[in-house]
Amino acid sequence: KSASPARTGPGTGFGAGQRFPGVIELDGRLLSGDPTRVARYLPLAIPAETRQYVARAIGPGRITGGDFAVRGDLWRFPFVDGGPGTFRVRAQVQDLRYAFVPSEPGWTSPWPAMTGVIGEIGFDRGAMHIRDARAQIGGLALRGVNGGIADLMKTPVLQLDGQARGTAADMLRFVGATPVGDWLGGALKEA
Repeated sequence: KSASPARTGPGTGFGAGQRFPGVIELDGRLLSGDPTRVARYLPLAIPAETRQYVARAIGPGRITGGDFAVRGDLWRFPFVDGGPGTFRVRAQVQDLRYAFVPSEPGWTSPWPAMTGVIGEIGFDRGAMHIRDARAQIGGLALRGVNGGIADLMKTPVLQLDGQARGTAADMLRFVGATPVGDWLGGALKEA
């Protein structure tokens, strides 16, 4: 971890550009970590429902490296308004479980989770990204998975893009086991 000392702002009161809460320049490296704790470190300015989604979606695994930076007037943290300031966390993960539609208390998700995820998960201001990930899901091997949630502050929408590789039987079994199978009236069960 490296940092220049935090300091009070140039003003006299409390608010943007004021004496408090101050200005910070903090840069550091992540050597290892527990991805199930990621949601605990998200800014409180991100809506509670979104932080809860991240807590349920990101499961066991390992953080094997990464970096972070927080720079700017802390009144504007996490700097989602596009103004000056930086909030960025990038973490390399291995053997991660990612439930893109996670279960909630009293409801079990019909969508299978990705397992064995290897790649980068990061947060930049009010966005979450997944970069160059590989994973397994329903007997399929995923690779080149990229995407994320562009705006964690509003109605978050997850967008992912990647390639799946497996047998036609595995692909049909996967689609049939998800809600898509029901949407098609079970038409894939006989395929």
